[in-house]
Amino acid sequence: MRTGFVDRRSLPLIAVPLGCLLAVAAHAALPPQYYHEARKTAASHLQLRIDEVRLLKGLPYDNCEVGATVLRDFRGDIAPGTPLHFTLNCQAPGVRPMPGPNAWHDYSLLREAKFAEAFFRGISPRTGPVYGELAIVEAERDSPWCEAESGRCDLPPPEPPLVLECGGERGSWSNPLILRIADHRIAYWNAAGAGDAAERAWSPQLFPAERTPDLLEITPQSYSHASRLFTEGGERLLATRTITIDRATLAFQDRLARIDGSEPQVLTGTCRPVEDPASANTIVQPVP
Repeated sequence: MRTGFVDRRSLPLIAVPLGCLLAVAAHAALPPQYYHEARKTAASHLQLRIDEVRLLKGLPYDNCEVGATVLRDFRGDIAPGTPLHFTLNCQAPGVRPMPGPNAWHDYSLLREAKFAEAFFRGISPRTGPVYGELAIVEAERDSPWCEAESGRCDLPPPEPPLVLECGGERGSWSNPLILRIADHRIAYWNAAGAGDAAERAWSPQLFPAERTPDLLEITPQSYSHASRLFTEGGERLLATRTITIDRATLAFQDRLARIDGSEPQVLTGTCRPVEDPASANTIVQPVP
């Protein structure tokens, strides 16, 4: 099974190899963006210890009862040690997946699982993960295995924070771009209020956030992130600015594409590590 961004129609009906993807839906009834949005907006991203999985015989769906304990909430404030009980769809002898939006799981794999991750809207009695998506992961750890955008669950441990200043060799941007990569996320330094320290801050994207910002895409070769400019209220997309950085050479590309059909503006150049400008009285020097 592939990792990363996937078309659910190309996947088998049953998930999940260890630490690969969140379980996908059989004959998924919804377009992929609905699953992405549900994960991105869920109140909690939980790492769980699986305590018990019981097959509820005679039920055509919601036939696996899962007892689990919260180990970590990477997004919300659910306390470690909180017990959870919820049901999932399971393929088992005599039970075949039914069409619908919710994920189906292999009962034989699920009952052997020790640890899992999933995104939850809440933990009221019997509230399960969004769309029934739950990934078996290899071990307990302090950082997430799963990310919301793609549903992949093979994230490497986070690297030390990296702050870069990126300047252009070719293009028309006048000021260097300062960005920070940490915990599988990207942030941009807004120094517009250069004379007022209170106005300087890290921002999750380069444009005002009218919608949920895109997540940072990480591959062994590169970092890539898109910031999207919308009309006020987020009704209409106006432009997309995509930053791509080669992880080996720190070469970068800054591409601004407008939806009016005009030629994209592209800046290429290099990045260099610098101190975090949020640190006290740090002055970032321009790229020579």
